[in-house]
Amino acid sequence: MATNWNAVLSNANSLTDILMILKKVLGSLETKLDSTTVNEILEQLIKVAEDGEITIAEAIETLNFLDQKIEERTSAFNEAIEIAAAAGAGANGWTADLVVDGNKTQKQINANQNERKSVKLWSDGIVDALSKYDNVDFDYNETLTSPVNLSTSKNITSNSHTLNQTTPTTIVVESEYAATDTVVAGLHILQDKSGPITGGTNNNHAVVKIKGGLRNTIKNIVSDGQLGISFGMGEVGASDRRSKFNTAYNIAFLNTHMGVEHIGASYNHTRDIVVAPTEFKGIFHGIRITGYDNIENPAETAHAPAHANSGSDYYIRNMTNGISVQNSAKYNSYDRIFVTETDRALQLLQGTVVGNNPTMNHFNVIAEKVGQALVNQGGNHNDFELLVDGSLFSDQGIQELTGYTGKGFNRYSGIIKNSAKTGAQFRYSHNLYNLQVSSAVGNGVNINGSYGNGTLTVNGATGTGVSLAGNYNNLQVVATECLNALVVAGAGNTVNIQTDGNVQITGSGNTIIGRIGGNLTVTGNGNKFIGEVIGTVTRTGTTGNNFSGLKGWSETVVLSELTTDGSARITVAVPKHTSAQIRSIFATIPANTNEYELKVISISGANVVFELQNGSGGGVASTAVTFNYSYFCS
Repeated sequence: MATNWNAVLSNANSLTDILMILKKVLGSLETKLDSTTVNEILEQLIKVAEDGEITIAEAIETLNFLDQKIEERTSAFNEAIEIAAAAGAGANGWTADLVVDGNKTQKQINANQNERKSVKLWSDGIVDALSKYDNVDFDYNETLTSPVNLSTSKNITSNSHTLNQTTPTTIVVESEYAATDTVVAGLHILQDKSGPITGGTNNNHAVVKIKGGLRNTIKNIVSDGQLGISFGMGEVGASDRRSKFNTAYNIAFLNTHMGVEHIGASYNHTRDIVVAPTEFKGIFHGIRITGYDNIENPAETAHAPAHANSGSDYYIRNMTNGISVQNSAKYNSYDRIFVTETDRALQLLQGTVVGNNPTMNHFNVIAEKVGQALVNQGGNHNDFELLVDGSLFSDQGIQELTGYTGKGFNRYSGIIKNSAKTGAQFRYSHNLYNLQVSSAVGNGVNINGSYGNGTLTVNGATGTGVSLAGNYNNLQVVATECLNALVVAGAGNTVNIQTDGNVQITGSGNTIIGRIGGNLTVTGNGNKFIGEVIGTVTRTGTTGNNFSGLKGWSETVVLSELTTDGSARITVAVPKHTSAQIRSIFATIPANTNEYELKVISISGANVVFELQNGSGGGVASTAVTFNYSYFCS
């Protein structure tokens, strides 16, 4: 319907009023007319631009022209709709098939809107949401009585909203068997802590449990519960039951009896994890690595070994063990693990058979306030890097347990400081050492294994710096400020030593090389010594020991020219060791054109009297002679 512009302009009393009304009308033209129509209207207003004057009649004429153009355009559009309907388009909303947004028709947009309006997202909680959508942005604090189940490609993302599991000993979030590509992120998880905690596989209620499958991700989680994250096994009967290629990072366990568990899991990576219970001491481990290998042990019903898991940047406090490495654990690697207030920083347990003992693993651990740094039960071919304050040791800092008779081939490197007990006890063969012990109440290092190699540095042991009861080891030892620097009870060892203290050799067939700043006591047989002993050398009831390599036990001395006395004799002070006894000494005259001979007349301690004789055996008095002599002691 056309506008009654006579009525609109009836109150216009001046040119200014008329122009203001026209300005408002023209401002809305682009939303109602195309550019051609607007140009036509502007032509009607040229007069305004030319002389700046317009009458009410002229304004009414212009506005009526505008109404006419709008009505013509509307009429044409309605006529097009009627023609399309008559042609069979139907009367059922055909215009909804027009593309109105990108590649979406109005009909598609309406359908999507109606679907979303019909869903009551939180009517049944997160479980209901996951049944409708793959990706759920969890923004609602919810109480659970049963686990939240994740199937393949399902994701839960939250901004620290709480899932509270109130049923005792119940999982909070778990994947379906063999689920892949799931994500759990940003949750604050609470779990009832009133249920019983028992040993072994009976603890099956992790706050987040992955059951087989691949490439699942757990991140940005704060958890307060009984247990932690478990990368577990898939369904019984599956060709490969392992959880593989999963990741977990930026996790904080406020309370838990288990941090991150790998049980039948391989090739997973975890990092930036805090395991630090405050309400209780964790019964189990900050990190657990275990599985099953029925190739090594056919009696094991499952084949899901714990192989090649890796991790870094853990803080573990107030647990029984920082890391526990168990059956079938191989090729695992963990770096920058800090452990405090635990019974043991690192524990290796023997497998169901020797072939399933932990092997080929690497661990880098810094620890304080721990009962022991490392307990190794049958682990072999492993690499340990340890930096430990042993002020609270309750037992030997590093301990290889008895019972394993195979080759060790473990590599131990690091520093133990302020050891409240013996620093280390090694029992396995073929180990490689690069270990320092700074202060120990007891011995610094005990080695009972054979064929070991490496460097040991000990200072301030109240007992023995290095006690060597094993056989055929090849060691470099530096020991200072110890009660005894080195005690060797084994056989066939070679020890290069530098010490300010005492050395005792009770074994046989050993070779000791170096400088002994204290005393040397030998009660074994057939040992060889090379170097220097500053203190006394004591040997009691021994045979076959060779001290000739020691300074002051065997030497050739070159003298300057000496003159015989009136009795044809010369007295020489032999620079032998105070504990050595001269057994043999002889002199040689270079360039001996007179065929003189120096004959030993007497030996008294270090003093030896020679007599210069001619070819007939007569003494040659008051004669200058230059000669060398060689002596041998025992």
